[in-house]
Amino acid sequence: MHDAAGIRDDYVCSDGYRLGKWVGKQRTKWAALPADRKRRLEELPGWTLDARSALWEASFTALTHYVQENGHANPPRGLIVDGINLETWIRRQRRMWDRLTVERRQRLQAVPGWTRNVLDDKWNVGYRYLLQHVEEVGSAEVLQSFVSDDGYPLGRWVSVQRRIWDDLSEERRQKLTQLPGWTLDARGGWWEAWFRSLEEYVSEHGHARVPDTYVTDGGAKLGSWVSNQRSTWQAMSDERRDRLQQLPGWTLNSRTDSWEDWFCSLEQYVARHGNARVPQAYVTEDGTLLGSWVANQKTKWQAMSDERRHRLEQLPGWTLDTKVTRWEEGYEQLLAYVGENDTAQVRADCIVDGFRLGQWVTTQRANWASLSEQRRERLVAVPGWTASVRDTRWEEGYQQIQRYVDKNGHARPPQKYVDASGFKLGTWVASQRQSFAKGQLNEVRCQRLAKLPGWEWKTRSGSRIQPRSAPM
Repeated sequence: MHDAAGIRDDYVCSDGYRLGKWVGKQRTKWAALPADRKRRLEELPGWTLDARSALWEASFTALTHYVQENGHANPPRGLIVDGINLETWIRRQRRMWDRLTVERRQRLQAVPGWTRNVLDDKWNVGYRYLLQHVEEVGSAEVLQSFVSDDGYPLGRWVSVQRRIWDDLSEERRQKLTQLPGWTLDARGGWWEAWFRSLEEYVSEHGHARVPDTYVTDGGAKLGSWVSNQRSTWQAMSDERRDRLQQLPGWTLNSRTDSWEDWFCSLEQYVARHGNARVPQAYVTEDGTLLGSWVANQKTKWQAMSDERRHRLEQLPGWTLDTKVTRWEEGYEQLLAYVGENDTAQVRADCIVDGFRLGQWVTTQRANWASLSEQRRERLVAVPGWTASVRDTRWEEGYQQIQRYVDKNGHARPPQKYVDASGFKLGTWVASQRQSFAKGQLNEVRCQRLAKLPGWEWKTRSGSRIQPRSAPM
């Protein structure tokens, strides 16, 4: 909402109506307006015949609000405060300074941080951005290409201050010199800062093999800097080269570093998953095709150095047998599925994270006789595992009757009952009673069914069958 005093002559409503022009006409024709219309206009909040004075006052109020919140009178370009483009208004006051009334000039001069000197204003803006940078990162070392989040070219401003250092006032030089990390030797200061970051990386990781894409917690692209040191190696001073070479793991071989980057990703995978059995299709969160790289190491195994082979072999779960890797992956997926669903009865079309778990389970059952004893024991130990298709179907039916009991309080579904998934539970229950009557239901299943609340052994005619020992 706006008050009547804030309507400019060029104001246009959202529907295209030129309200500013209409308001201007009312002021121009004020003397000729009927008393009723004058009264209605005067009752509007902020109505005034002197629109320019009202707008100036509104703009000055916006400036005081900005100063109260920010501590200075140098708003960035384009900033809108209380509906007013404040920076544009301030420039206009400076340009029209000699035509302002004495009262207005005094009021502006009393505003903290007000200045008529545009150059002073620009310097203060740059210094304020530098102070903010120091508060955020703890240092006045700014790359020449650095740009603040809102687009201010702070790096360029700092570079200019170094270039015109001898021409700066003593006051400004003192203000800059007192900032932590300020230096006139930009490159020297920056190199030392980067080297300290590299030393911190070495302390944490035990080596100087920094991935090209590595970024520090503070946002510094350390990997890019390390890569640049290799590119400028010949032009570097002997002292700097010696310091870099003293770091453990430093190398000029980018191919070696590339392998180290991949190995670091593999170590991270092991830390998260507990083994080095990476699925071939596995892709890290940052898009690294780690599964493909691991498969490639196995392909190139014979041509690999002993040192690299040894490091890979030390990782838990590492194996050259891709079939073993795929089986272990399937087993781990099955365990995860059981942990989440409380059953090992996996649908044939089940896919988890791109892995065809249902197909893998079906294959294990089909190849049960040819599986190693160790693998069979591990599968049998999985809660709810069944090796035969018939056993699987029976377990599925038992789970359905359990769900029915949980919902209805008894195990007596009507014979034509079909659950929401389409499973013919009534038919399955009738089939269990028939198998029991024929002595074809083993005792373990008899006991499991008999324990269900409300379970009854009945024939279709309704006559009760006495439970008896069933063949195993």
